[in-house]
Amino acid sequence: MILYSNSDSYGVFSRPGPDHIDNVYGAYIAKHFNAEYFNRGRSGSSNSRLMRTSIRDLIALRNKNPTEKIQAIIGLSTTTRSETWTEKNNHVQDQDGHFCSFLIGNFENGKAEQEEYAKVWTAYYDNEAEQTNLLWQTLMFTNTLKSYNIDYLVWWGCKIGVVKPINYSMPFIKDFYQEFKKDKNILSFEDFGFCDWCLDRGYTPFDVEQFGEFGHHSSDAHQAFAEYLLENHL
Repeated sequence: MILYSNSDSYGVFSRPGPDHIDNVYGAYIAKHFNAEYFNRGRSGSSNSRLMRTSIRDLIALRNKNPTEKIQAIIGLSTTTRSETWTEKNNHVQDQDGHFCSFLIGNFENGKAEQEEYAKVWTAYYDNEAEQTNLLWQTLMFTNTLKSYNIDYLVWWGCKIGVVKPINYSMPFIKDFYQEFKKDKNILSFEDFGFCDWCLDRGYTPFDVEQFGEFGHHSSDAHQAFAEYLLENHL
């Protein structure tokens, strides 16, 4: 079995320091299954980065392992992140070209070539538009994985409520939303999020002084979250 994980920082942080793949929920799930473990999470990732790198990686894994069971676990990022193509390839090891994600109000440490675009994108950010993009991208993503016979579980990494509710009966989003809610392997951002799951069970982020309730959780929370997913969804 192959266990593949991709996420923003919530899937690669369980202690201060750089991104790491040990002592996070993906590692505990892989250990449970005695699975080969790939974690391609990167702090600061946009959803476009998550889905693009996941599809590329998983196609390659399927081609190399045509009969192996592959389980993908994907922690979605906030819709307030986007990305640009920058002059410098900041993460050569990712083999993802020059894409570089940014968060509203935080333009990757002020890279001038990105900052101008990011400021304009931020000024025109629209919640309805970005939720629509998130839903259709997620549906295209999961259907691609189905076509390669790859199992998946997708959830919201951040806190519930970061994405404000909209009228999901509007024609531009209605069908996407209904399919999104129908898939039992997609844990909806309306009622499930990694941060909330940990906070609701009394875990305190190790960097709470810096990020408050949006902070990152220690290995004990990651292990408990992995056990919850194993008991209820995997």
